[in-house]
Amino acid sequence: MCGNGIRCLAKYAWDGGYVGDQFDVETLAGIIPVQVREGEGSFWAKVNMGQPRFDRPAIPACGSGDLLQERIEELCVSAVNTGVPHAVVFVDDLDFDIMKLAPSIRHSSLFPEGANVNFVKLGQHLEIRTFERGVEGETLSCGTGSVAAASIARRLGMAGDEVVVQTRGGPLIISFEAGSAFMEGPAVTVCSGELSQEYLWNLYSEA
Repeated sequence: MCGNGIRCLAKYAWDGGYVGDQFDVETLAGIIPVQVREGEGSFWAKVNMGQPRFDRPAIPACGSGDLLQERIEELCVSAVNTGVPHAVVFVDDLDFDIMKLAPSIRHSSLFPEGANVNFVKLGQHLEIRTFERGVEGETLSCGTGSVAAASIARRLGMAGDEVVVQTRGGPLIISFEAGSAFMEGPAVTVCSGELSQEYLWNLYSEA
């Protein structure tokens, strides 16, 4: 499940007239409710990311109980499942080589399915850098990672029920209502195109 991907899908579906301002998206992590709005030339989508799961079997992580501030490779790591497993590390400075620090956590034996790794700097808002499994590198913005960072910060008393998470790709608003986490942010169409009949014919023929 990809929170940012759902926002992009919402923009496409809204522009095409396929959906109203509230609808559901089916993912491998479950049914995700979405609300959309337009105003002053911008499109925003608010995604119900569900209830963050802190217990280790749900992350999944080895052991029992919550995984909060455990030492891995000299770093203090917490973890939560926000649709996919995420490790969160609070740091004082985000100016470092993420490729040197993240892989040891991403591949730690503590996480049997691996984990995405988020480095978070606290302040008036949360600043974040995310190393994503599968990509095996840094991405400019991760919706589930931003929810994970806000969830862990809230759990540890470092943030309240609404927080702005500043990713390298732009800001996201993370809020918590009745046990569920919500991610809200903009989506912008950057290009469009068409698939030729020849391409589609070849695609189906190969299948």
